[in-house]
Amino acid sequence: MNLPDASLSPTPWTPPWHLVVHHLASEPQASTQRAIAGRSLKVLQLEPWQQSHEFHRTFDGVLAAINTELGGYVEGDGSFVWRPQPGPDGSFIEGNLFDGDQNLRHVELKGRLSRGELERFLKLLGWPDDRLVIQFVTHGLFLGVDDFLSCIATA
Repeated sequence: MNLPDASLSPTPWTPPWHLVVHHLASEPQASTQRAIAGRSLKVLQLEPWQQSHEFHRTFDGVLAAINTELGGYVEGDGSFVWRPQPGPDGSFIEGNLFDGDQNLRHVELKGRLSRGELERFLKLLGWPDDRLVIQFVTHGLFLGVDDFLSCIATA
């Protein structure tokens, strides 16, 4: 979906976010370079079938890693909460893992994390070895992880 730049807020990268993380097993059908909030970003156009590639990680393995490696609270249905910084203004994400035929299909995230915390979470999904795409749901954009990370604050 191509939204006019005027439809984006001046600071679309300010959390809280609503994201979906996908594994990208093949090249996108197309991409366009767009100026968004003062940054030139490569916006990917993915076909529906490209949004369904399974990760190289299992549903159960990622769920266990959120619990053991991050200390997050998990449920067997794939829902989870991770609060790296406690308190009402602390960082957090809540999300859902979606199972595929053999492995994890995609991950939905809502909340706010620092860049370092988001990188730590994405490593559980195989990044940077595996190519991942972040679907920025609120703005209808697909971005590569590196482009998305370049837009958020470091910590």
